[in-house]
Amino acid sequence: MWQDELRKIWNSAFDIDDVVWTKFISHWHKEKILKRNEFLDEPGKIEDTLYFVKSGAMRLYYPLEDEEICVGFAYPPSLICSYPSFV
Repeated sequence: MWQDELRKIWNSAFDIDDVVWTKFISHWHKEKILKRNEFLDEPGKIEDTLYFVKSGAMRLYYPLEDEEICVGFAYPPSLICSYPSFV
């Protein structure tokens, strides 16, 4: 189950009890399924969401006028966000 995978990731960084975990996981209620070559986000959008990659692969990049700057890849199980937009 994806919640178990997410908890493993979270527990690798934080020691949280079941009460805190239950409150945390209750906020993860939207599922977004992307098709191949579909964008998770659009340029210029202020992002406030942390995503959990359940399957597939995602390329993280910044589109510029004349090139794309690839900053990484995300594979399951991993957490991703638009860090510059988050901070």
